[in-house]
Amino acid sequence: KDTIVVVEAAIMLDAGWDDICDGVWAVRVSKDTAKERLIKNRGMEEQTALTKIDAQQSCRGIGNIDVELQTRTIHAIIDNDGTQEQLVHKLQRALQNPSSWKNQNQ
Repeated sequence: KDTIVVVEAAIMLDAGWDDICDGVWAVRVSKDTAKERLIKNRGMEEQTALTKIDAQQSCRGIGNIDVELQTRTIHAIIDNDGTQEQLVHKLQRALQNPSSWKNQNQ
């Protein structure tokens, strides 16, 4: 069985690390859900959370991921507005989907 390594790196594309990966996936969440999670899970004030979210929009792989999916810079987009169980299910489906990888025959 193949080993899978997951790298969480918000600036991975900006840093040029994507060339060492077999697939680049972006996990996307709505601004409202992101704000709610930052307030609830990290104790941020609303304005601080919004400032953080807005600052990330200029990073590759965050702000314009639909274009990067079309150009195959990103190989899968996982929407994460639901529960943790729903996220796990979406990740499992992406693992099995050949288009989620640079070499689509993996």
